[in-house]
Amino acid sequence: MNSEKDFVHFLDMALGSAHELEYYTLLVYDLNFLDINKFTILNEKANEVKAKLIKLIKSIRDTAEHLKTPLAERLAFSVWPSAFCVQLKQRL
Repeated sequence: MNSEKDFVHFLDMALGSAHELEYYTLLVYDLNFLDINKFTILNEKANEVKAKLIKLIKSIRDTAEHLKTPLAERLAFSVWPSAFCVQLKQRL
C-alpha cells in the first residue's frame, strides 16, 4: 500500500511538471519564439499527457478507496442476492 502512495505522489509531481510545460510553452509562444503550429502541437500533446496522468491517478486512488471498504460490503454489492441471504441469516 505504501508503494501505491509513493507512486501516486510521483504521478502528482509528473502532473505538476506537465502543467509547467504547458505554461512555458505558452510563454515561449507569447514571446514569439514559437510559431502557432508548433505551439498547437506541443499544447495538444501536453494536454494528452495531463489527461492520461489525471486518469491514472484517479484510477489508483479509486482502487485504493475501494480496497479500504470491508470485504463483506464489497461482496454485498457484487453478489447481492447471496450476500443478502447470508446477512439475513446472520441477523436471524
